[in-house]
Amino acid sequence: MYFYSMRTIRSILRTLGFSFLLIVVWMLVLVSGTIMSDHPNDNLEYVPSDATFALRLDGRQLAETTLFSIILDSKDEEIVRLLDQALRKRATGEKPARNTGINFMTDLVAFTLPFEEYEVSGILVNVLSSRAFLKNMPELMDENQVCATNGKVGIILSSTANNKISISKKKLSLLAENILDKRFQTGKNIFTRNTSSSQFSELHFHTFAGKKEQEVSLLFEQKKQSFSFSGTIASEQTNSNILSHQLQSKGFHITNRIFANEWADSLKSSLAFLPIELPEIRAFSLNLEGCTILNHSTGFFVVPEMELVVQSAFPFSIEKALNDEAIRSDLDFSIEKNFISFQDERLYFKQLTPTSFYIGKNENPLFKESNNNQLLFITGKLEPLLSIKGGGLMTSFLEMVPIYRASKQLAQNSENLNIQIDKVNPKKAKISGEMNFKEGKSPMSEVMRFLLVGQMIK
Repeated sequence: MYFYSMRTIRSILRTLGFSFLLIVVWMLVLVSGTIMSDHPNDNLEYVPSDATFALRLDGRQLAETTLFSIILDSKDEEIVRLLDQALRKRATGEKPARNTGINFMTDLVAFTLPFEEYEVSGILVNVLSSRAFLKNMPELMDENQVCATNGKVGIILSSTANNKISISKKKLSLLAENILDKRFQTGKNIFTRNTSSSQFSELHFHTFAGKKEQEVSLLFEQKKQSFSFSGTIASEQTNSNILSHQLQSKGFHITNRIFANEWADSLKSSLAFLPIELPEIRAFSLNLEGCTILNHSTGFFVVPEMELVVQSAFPFSIEKALNDEAIRSDLDFSIEKNFISFQDERLYFKQLTPTSFYIGKNENPLFKESNNNQLLFITGKLEPLLSIKGGGLMTSFLEMVPIYRASKQLAQNSENLNIQIDKVNPKKAKISGEMNFKEGKSPMSEVMRFLLVGQMIK
């Protein structure tokens, strides 16, 4: 299994946010006879063959079942106000939004692809008016974006290079024109539309790690109080690591038997300040119920309210590691026979096998039968992920961070999240999941609120 970097994920989120904004612009200024008419999805044939990520959004389904209600019927004044602010930021001189020439009653396609040593993200749209697209679209774009059209299909490309190094607009424009040139296209449509009336998008990941290749396909559907998704992972090998003990679900639960090398390297790097050699993680099972911030003379400590089982690649003694004088001094905890203390907070520990150990708030955690064909299992409410006790100024500071505030609102308005990846055979795994929202909370409204409050739409 292979995973994307945080920079790539942020790029994808911004691309999706920009797609949502485009749809909203259209609904505010272009309610016309095109709403009920059908138009071909010519843009589906222009997805670059080397795209590492591709997402199809069904504009008609989004508009008819969700976004129309947000704009025309919603009583949620916050979303309407945030949308207005986002649109005004995009319009130069705070002019009224104009017709972008895009047909939002057809599919939009978001994608990412490598370009030279950088990465580029883009949106493919079907165009009703190339003149309006080229004239008015630039008013909604950032400095690192370009647009182009071949008359039927339009493209918006964004450079995801860092602030110090950027791709020239000339190169970006040439790439956009090449993507729209039929001579450079395979004509292959990677999307297979579902007949379900509630299906609104389809997503594809295509990743490489050395000579290994992996493809992920997902279908998303919106229901009255939830989002659901299903799909498959096709890979040369879907490895499942052994996990000696799996915790019974409590709070927000994750059991992961596909702990990627990238994750392990990132964790090891972030904990490099610790004076001990950490084990190489192969799998883990976690129950999280929040965390407590303890003030200290040298700053503060974050103590998670958790139960955690860690499976390592090689034998590792948790007792020996915790008894190391250097780590005890750095983290300022005291150790007893089977627990460590941070002021009044306790974390119990136990060696389960030579390669696995437990550490957590409960002395005797509850385990369940382990299923090694279950690659990933996530279940529970989202609120424990953002529940913080104590902290004073630190907590106040977090409330000022847009992404934290947006995530907290999303967690408060959701009911629970369930995600499962099960191994079907050595080269295939099945994905299923659902995110449920509280009574009276519209799934699409909450996604729009998250994008706007978290400033994913800029």
